[in-house]
Amino acid sequence: MDAPLILTTRLNPSEIDKEAMNVDAGFSYGVDFYEATQNKILPKELDGLASFVEHRLGTVEQYEGIGFTHDTDDIADGPKSNPYTSLPNMRSKVDAQFQLGSLLVGVDNIDQSSRLLDRHLLRDMRGNIRAFGQQSIRCVKCNHSYRRPPLTKRCRQIKDTTIQATCMGCGALNPKNKEVCGECNHDLLVQEKCGGKLLLTVYPKSVSKYRDLMAHLIETYGCSDYNKQKYELFVDWLDDLFSSGNKQTTLSDYFK
Repeated sequence: MDAPLILTTRLNPSEIDKEAMNVDAGFSYGVDFYEATQNKILPKELDGLASFVEHRLGTVEQYEGIGFTHDTDDIADGPKSNPYTSLPNMRSKVDAQFQLGSLLVGVDNIDQSSRLLDRHLLRDMRGNIRAFGQQSIRCVKCNHSYRRPPLTKRCRQIKDTTIQATCMGCGALNPKNKEVCGECNHDLLVQEKCGGKLLLTVYPKSVSKYRDLMAHLIETYGCSDYNKQKYELFVDWLDDLFSSGNKQTTLSDYFK
């Protein structure tokens, strides 16, 4: 999923993600910069008060001389352990985040819950529902994929072709391993099918993995009415897909 599609040997800063353009490149901040922050201006309005990578595109400075404020012996140095790695599951990590939000005056947990639902959890569930409906079926033996599973429920990929020793049409022997029977012209080639077991590539558990977490967020911390209604709609979709009461029926089941 995150594998690079294109590898280049020469880096062109103008072709990378726009987020990298907003990185400040100065070695220090002046007094004018701190005074401007008191007015709560937007970062884009700091032109002339701070140097950004975007301002260096097309010059030699786009490759060198990018500043930093703190020295380090190892750029990969950092905390060995943090709450995200020590907490056992996603729910405990989210609860720790919202407990911190309840202590901070500048954080609204209802807004934070709405953002988490809208920008991550609901999008993940919607994408998984779509992937489940459009998934292919994979053979565990030969790894061949099917858009629709065969009626035999087994892989029908041709593995090998052999020649029959006895003609199934007339019963004549085939000592010379000919592909066609010399007596009745019956085809003596036999295709061997793989016959492997077929499995899903997207499982129901992966589709609904955040369902309980989203219900916990909505019940405990609240969210906007829009995200709550969207969650209820997605849950209805899940129930229609995976309800244990759903079973395949025929027309005869509706006849009295």
